[in-house]
Amino acid sequence: MPDDAATGDALTAPREWSRRAVLAVVLLAAFSTNLTLTILTIALAPIALDLDVSIGDVAWVTLAPMVVSAVVTPAAGRLADRTGRKRVWLLGLVIATLGMLASGLAPTLPWLITARVVTGVGTALVLPSGLAIAASAWSPEEQSVPLGYWTSTMAFSPTLGILLGGVAIEYASWRVLFFAQLPIAAVALLLALTVLPADVPSDETPRPFDAQGAVVGALAALAALTWMVQAPHWGFGSVRSLIVLALALVLLPLFWRVELRAEEPVLPPRLFERRVTRRALLVRSTVQAVYMGSFLIMPVLLTRIGDWSPGVVAAALLPRPIAMGVVGPLAGMLIRRTGVSGPVQTGAFLVALACGYYAFLDPRMPYLPFAIALVAQGGGLALVSTATAAAVTADSAARDLGASSAALGLTTALANAGGMALMLGALEALGGDLVPTAYQGAFGLAAGLALLAALSPIGKVTARDS
Repeated sequence: MPDDAATGDALTAPREWSRRAVLAVVLLAAFSTNLTLTILTIALAPIALDLDVSIGDVAWVTLAPMVVSAVVTPAAGRLADRTGRKRVWLLGLVIATLGMLASGLAPTLPWLITARVVTGVGTALVLPSGLAIAASAWSPEEQSVPLGYWTSTMAFSPTLGILLGGVAIEYASWRVLFFAQLPIAAVALLLALTVLPADVPSDETPRPFDAQGAVVGALAALAALTWMVQAPHWGFGSVRSLIVLALALVLLPLFWRVELRAEEPVLPPRLFERRVTRRALLVRSTVQAVYMGSFLIMPVLLTRIGDWSPGVVAAALLPRPIAMGVVGPLAGMLIRRTGVSGPVQTGAFLVALACGYYAFLDPRMPYLPFAIALVAQGGGLALVSTATAAAVTADSAARDLGASSAALGLTTALANAGGMALMLGALEALGGDLVPTAYQGAFGLAAGLALLAALSPIGKVTARDS
């Protein structure tokens, strides 16, 4: 085990606490905050009807927490390293739970979006600190095990959300989606009070929090994400898109300069000085972008071109997240034996193969080959996600586990938004959502990007400093 006692956030010795119990509590909280990730895309129409607003406006019910979470995540990771991961995790889960309750009670759209922003802030505190807690309870050689279960949980929770949410929307109300999260979060909170080990104070003199870096980083992430999400709707050449893009291009390098000068940066540049970390984050973001872009336009293809009903589409796509959930823990065990490079390249290649098949997909074709491609894509992403997370955490110093977890979360959020914007932009540029060849071009682009990732080895992880 790494000696976390000198980090300002070390956990008590694992012999006093069951590391598997710690992992279970952390995963339960991640499950509750991630439950509505995908089902809200199905719930947009009922929410719009109930609150008497447009689909375009209600889309921010999904986008707002995504943007806010990405904006807050870098500062949240460093805050966890600096003040205590358990403390930040508990605070985040309380905030997220209050946001869930307010979302379920929302009488208007502004109320609902505000509540979702609150949930996004809480989630940004919960996920990086929770991942750091889980990773620090295991030795560096074994950290792929909890990371595999983390990947599995992040895949299974939205899958269950689709299954239960569809029933809830049809027979009850969209509000049930938020209320269903409350008991899960409450149980996680109660268990955490006794199961999670206490933060151990550091003997080091506390350094000032990098407030300037946190603010500039948040603005940079906000500008980048806003451009990625809105540019396809505004038009890439519109004045608004160009202004937001210019802001992002100014703020991102400014953030890097601020971090280079900061005594205790929110996103330490030293994380990116190691080649393995840089390559792992690049491959991870590329494959994640391809996955999310495919995730977004595949239902459009099946409903617009194939005339499938939304319920049939939701059921047909289930093999993909189920494969992620099953492969995640297996990937963790595999990485312990083989290292990270092989699983990363294999996973990226599987994603490339799946997207290549999608480029020739006809919704009238037999379902079995399509299901196999979905399994390949989901399993491939699980391999890449688990292995790159293991590489980054193992390649980071113990004192930077929270920051490295935040880096993983931030690159994933940027990749999600970037992948959606890229695939939507490609679809529009190639003729629109009613043109079958447009989907062929978009999925062909995705396959090419995933193949490039598969051909980019990340290298061997060396022992990290404490």
